[in-house]
Amino acid sequence: MNVKAHIAERQTAEPAPIMVLRRWFVPSERIEEFTQRWQMEIMPEIRRQPGCLRVEAYKSSVRDHWVTASSWDGEESRLRALEQVAHIYKEVVAYERFEAEILTLSSHLT
Repeated sequence: MNVKAHIAERQTAEPAPIMVLRRWFVPSERIEEFTQRWQMEIMPEIRRQPGCLRVEAYKSSVRDHWVTASSWDGEESRLRALEQVAHIYKEVVAYERFEAEILTLSSHLT
């Protein structure tokens, strides 16, 4: 198998892709409700926002914790979407742990 790899530093005026990681603590007695709402309502609403590339949810190895990852084509689209889904965020913010981590792509491997 021939694998060719290339590591590239971002040196462009285009907006850099953004990934937002959020950690959630959901008590066991609320997990079914939260999971269903996340999959049926929240995730599709986020994904419909212009500039959203991907939305994922991960079950953490930390008991009752989940991590969500949303990827955006740039900071501007992320901020516009945040305004559009603010009503949803207000409903689930009580479950959020720590500040959201915002990662900006600086290099990639292809």
